[in-house]
Amino acid sequence: MVKVTQISARKSDHIRINLEEDVRSSLTTGLERYHFIHETLPELNLEDVDLSLEIFGKRLDAPILISSMTGGSAESGLINRTLASAAQEMGVAMGLGSQRVAIEHPE
Repeated sequence: MVKVTQISARKSDHIRINLEEDVRSSLTTGLERYHFIHETLPELNLEDVDLSLEIFGKRLDAPILISSMTGGSAESGLINRTLASAAQEMGVAMGLGSQRVAIEHPE
């Protein structure tokens, strides 16, 4: 079993690397292969558009997910709290990242 301090240091490295190094990838969404014809809908009132949905018994204001954020370090705690606050304020879902620390060190 890996020590909490080793996991925490590794998670802090993830954050530092993303902030300080070039981590761009050639991975894309694939949407660049498609071209859409722009067709306006002037008769549509945007206030009438409802993006909300119910999933797993919870109501979301939009089908948006703030995806996994690493956990296990002091820096990630602040980032996760900020992301969770934004998700709650905007009424969108937030996924969980690695649960390794909690599984290996439930205390």
